[in-house]
Amino acid sequence: MSLSTRPENPIKAAIHANPNPYYTELAADKALYYDHALHMWIAASAEVVNAVLTSGLCRVRPAAEPVPAALVGSTAGQIFGALVRMTDGQGHAVLKAGVSAALDTLNSTTTFEVSLRHARTLATKYIPNRLTDFAFNLPVYVVADLLGVPPQQHSLVALWMADFVRCLSPISTVEQIEQGKQAADQLFDLFGRLLSQQTAEKNPTLLDYLSQILSQVNIPDSTLVLSNAIGFISQTYEATAGLIGNALVALAAHPDIDAQVRADVTLLPLFVDEVARFDSPVQNTRRFVAADGIVAGQVMKADDSILVLLAAANGDKTANPKPEIFNLGREHSRCFSFGAGSHACPGQSLTKSITQAALHQIFVSGLDVTALSKPINYRPSTNTRVPLLNV
Repeated sequence: MSLSTRPENPIKAAIHANPNPYYTELAADKALYYDHALHMWIAASAEVVNAVLTSGLCRVRPAAEPVPAALVGSTAGQIFGALVRMTDGQGHAVLKAGVSAALDTLNSTTTFEVSLRHARTLATKYIPNRLTDFAFNLPVYVVADLLGVPPQQHSLVALWMADFVRCLSPISTVEQIEQGKQAADQLFDLFGRLLSQQTAEKNPTLLDYLSQILSQVNIPDSTLVLSNAIGFISQTYEATAGLIGNALVALAAHPDIDAQVRADVTLLPLFVDEVARFDSPVQNTRRFVAADGIVAGQVMKADDSILVLLAAANGDKTANPKPEIFNLGREHSRCFSFGAGSHACPGQSLTKSITQAALHQIFVSGLDVTALSKPINYRPSTNTRVPLLNV
C-alpha cells in the first residue's frame, strides 16, 4: 500500500476508502504497539485482539470516567451508565446473562418476518434513492416493534434514536449533545410508560421479558430495565445500518456474488457473515487497563488505553487465510466484529437477521447496485463504518 493511500492512523482507518490492506499489514507486522501520537496501545492481530478482549485487567470505560463528562447528570448519562455494554465489575455477569436471556426469547423466524414486514413498508419510502435512511430506520422499527412500541410511535423513536446515538460520539458538537440529551428524556419517558402498561396487561414483548428476567435474578431496578431496552435499539442502530450498507457495497463490488445470492436467497446468511468479516460495521473498540499488569504479553500500566482493531483481526492471515478475498464459501471463518469475551455482543443474531431481511427486500425491489461501485463516503465516526448511499 502506498503512503498516499494509507489511512493516517488506526482511528481514521474506520472510514477510509479501503483500509483492509493497512489492517492486514498491521496484524502481520505490528500486532501490538504503542502509538505515541494517539497516546494508546494498538491491538491488531487476531491473537492480541482476543487476548485484550478476554483479559481480566481490561475494562470498557476508564476508571475516572464511567460516563462521558458531557453526559453526567443527564438522562442520557444515566442510560449510558446502566448499559450492560458499558459496565464491568460486580453485577455485570448477572446483568449480561439477563440481557442475553431476554434476547434469547426472540424466535429467529418471527424476528425475520417482523424485519421483512418493516422492510417492505420502509422500502416504498426509501428505496432506491435513500438507502442510508432505509438502513438506519429499519433496525429501529424492528426492535421498537419487538419491545412493544405502538406502530404510530416508531417514526418518533427513530428520530429520537438518531439524536441519542449521535450524542454518544466523541466527535459530537455541543448542539448535538444537547439534542441527544433531549431525545434520551423522551425515550426514557416512553419506555417507562410502556413498561408500566405492559406489566399491568402482561404483554409478551421483549421489554416485558427483559423486566421479568432481570427481576428473577434480583435486578428489579427499573432504570437498568429501561436503559438496556433502549440499548437494544441503540446498539443495533449503527451496527445494522453499517452491515446493510456494507453488504450493498459488497454486492456492487462483486457482481458474480450479487447474481448468485439474488438467485438463491438461502445464501444470505453466509453472505452477511462474510460482509461482517470483510467490511466490519464496527471497526474498533476500546479497552482501559484497570491495574498494572500484563495484557497480551505486554507490561501495561493502570489507566493505559488500548484501541482494539476488530477489523484488523478479521483481516489477520493467521485467522482467515487470504483475508483480502471476499469468499462466500469461507470455511472456519473467525470474525471479531461483534467482540469476544464477557462483552461479546448478545445482539449479533438480531443484527444479522434484520440485515438479511433488508437485503431480501432490496432484491424484491429490483435495486440495481452497480451505481454503488463508485467511490463511497462514510458517516463521520471514530469506530463505526457506515457508507453514505443516499442519492
